[in-house]
Amino acid sequence: MEGKELQTVGIVEDALKSGKHVFVPYIHRKQGSKDSEMQMLELKSREDYKSLQPDTWGIPSLPAASLAERANSFGGNGINSGTALEELLDMIVMPGMAFDSKLERLGHGKGYYDRFLLRCARAAEASSTKMPKLSTIPFHPMFPACLTFPPVALALAEQMCQSVPTGPHDWPIDALITGTSELLTRPDGAW
Repeated sequence: MEGKELQTVGIVEDALKSGKHVFVPYIHRKQGSKDSEMQMLELKSREDYKSLQPDTWGIPSLPAASLAERANSFGGNGINSGTALEELLDMIVMPGMAFDSKLERLGHGKGYYDRFLLRCARAAEASSTKMPKLSTIPFHPMFPACLTFPPVALALAEQMCQSVPTGPHDWPIDALITGTSELLTRPDGAW
């Protein structure tokens, strides 16, 4: 752990080595707006992953010069892409500051993942093609059962709390692997 969260280097490298498509977050300012949004752009290889440089928050980030050639999870290439979920997202590993046993997550306060999941849900609901089902859990009360990939998280033991504050815009996670090697899942056992 370099900062405040578990590092996912091993997971990413193993997925790339196994030939899986791996998408990483890229945060940018929306065109014509002061607001920022998060896109998921594809890593090309283990070497590509190792070449990422830390951004102003110390997070390994994609070089701006390479964005236009990277597949976007919403279709097309780069940050100004389509609105349909064209790439297969089997799972999203979400960061967080704190978690609880009800699988609620306290993020970093910017809402990037919550807004990204909302965009995913709207795109999935609007499209006739659905993502591969890994779970039958309704992931969010606003869009029951339209996300077909589970949001999961990894947490150090120190990040586990009795309860974390959440609001109507916060997305719960579907599974949590704790620093004590415990796997917490939704009560209906869909995982």
